[in-house]
Formats: sequence, C-alpha cells, structure tokens
Amino acid sequence: MTPSLRKWLFETLYKNKYLYRFASTVPFAGQWRVWQRLVLTRLRGHDVLELGCGLGDLLADMIEAGYNCRAIEQSPPMVAAARETLQHCKLGERAWVIQGSAQSLPFSDASFDTVVSTFPTEYIYDTDTI
Repeated sequence: MTPSLRKWLFETLYKNKYLYRFASTVPFAGQWRVWQRLVLTRLRGHDVLELGCGLGDLLADMIEAGYNCRAIEQSPPMVAAARETLQHCKLGERAWVIQGSAQSLPFSDASFDTVVSTFPTEYIYDTDTI
C-alpha cells in the first residue's frame, strides 16, 4: 500500500465513528474486541498511555480493570467518540483523552509504565513516534 493511499484510508476512517466501528469489526469477523482485550494481560505497572485510542473501547476496558489511563488521539471526531464511550460506561471522570500528536506528547519522560497502540494510523511509521 502506498503511503498516500494509507494516509487517505486512515483519514477517512478517523472522520466517522460508524465507519471506524465497521472497519474494526466486520473485516475481523467480530474478533477485534477480543484481540484488544488481550492487551490487558500484557500491561505492566499502573499508569498506561494509549496512543490513538479511537473509539475508546480499550481505554474503557483498561480503566475498568483498575489502570490509571491517559490517551492521546489526533482525530477530533475520535476524541469526541472516545469521550462519549467513557461517559456511556460512566468512566468519563477517570480518564483523560487529549487531542494531540504522538510525536509531541504533553507528558514528561517516564510518566507511564506501559504505552499501548492497537490500531495506529500512519504516525506509527514515523521514527519520532517511537
């Protein structure tokens, strides 16, 4: 896949929460959420940062499991969707969802025990992200 096509695809998905939900469910035969929850078995420490939280489903899972979570999401529609998910789960006061870039985090170094990203956009290919 060319970089420009990949960028267009991600930008399209991240503008519409319904299209995003479809793209993260149907092609994976409903297994996406099962795979996401596997992250819970890999978390270390208590403080977790999620890069690109999308709809906020995994973020809600992590908070419900007792983790102190923050998330950064570049797409304003996805920030709104994640906050909506957290409010729906009655977890809105227990997490921060910040609109921003993974390359320019508003946190000091070593602020988190674990960083997760399960459905990253093209930023994950940028060496500044890592």
